[in-house]
Amino acid sequence: MRRERLGFRFPVLQLPMVPLKQVMQNWDLYELLNPRNQYLNRITPFEHESDDWYNSLNLNKLWIDYLCTIYKCDVTSITLGSNLCIGKFVSLSSWLSGRQKSLKKCVIFGLVLDSKEISAFLDNCKITRYLLIDRQQSLKIEPIHCNFQMDVLEIHNVTSTDWLSIDTILTSDCIQIMLGNFEFDETDLNRFLKEWINGSNQRLKRFRVIVKDLNLEVLTTKNVDQKKLKLKGGYDIRNNKGVLATFLKTPNPKYPIGTVQFDMVVWE
Repeated sequence: MRRERLGFRFPVLQLPMVPLKQVMQNWDLYELLNPRNQYLNRITPFEHESDDWYNSLNLNKLWIDYLCTIYKCDVTSITLGSNLCIGKFVSLSSWLSGRQKSLKKCVIFGLVLDSKEISAFLDNCKITRYLLIDRQQSLKIEPIHCNFQMDVLEIHNVTSTDWLSIDTILTSDCIQIMLGNFEFDETDLNRFLKEWINGSNQRLKRFRVIVKDLNLEVLTTKNVDQKKLKLKGGYDIRNNKGVLATFLKTPNPKYPIGTVQFDMVVWE
């Protein structure tokens, strides 16, 4: 580098690291500028421009891969806004399933959920601990087809049984299933209880759903005994293995008038 004040060239790049650091700390930053190139005089176009750094989803994936490589860990949880991820759930599931075997926690929320995309995402990504789907219902969408096999499943702000049917619940394998305001009726819940008695949902410890007020007397008449506990008004049932469960209905002020909270608790 030319030092105009001293009038000689100084071989700065040949210095050891420590002296080089001392020299750099004493530089005058303006001496590093070339006055002839202080203004832009041409643009160099790129033949193939990448938008990875402008696409927040791609950028997040790059950073996640980078950090997980440094710390030698997997992604444990992910939160997806469906409005921001429309059309990208399939690529997300391919990315996740390609880098790890399972995902502990997943939260999906937004105004519109594409049923096919969500089904493909959940089928490709094995979620083990917790799944929350929170959708502000605005458009009619097709039924969701997937097997829920995590410890805890929560679905809120979805009311239509056309999207999530009782058949999907019957084929699930969860410890807790917590549903919001759904259009299940006595027939649906009767099927659920009878299937549980016959051996479905073997890991289930609690099932909760908000439904229109119903008559518990018509749900089932097999192996049912009314029992006075803290769960006032509950009924006891046993499955074919002798496991005891209690179901009851209670008002829930968070939901519309005329609806009740249906709870089923499986005892140890």
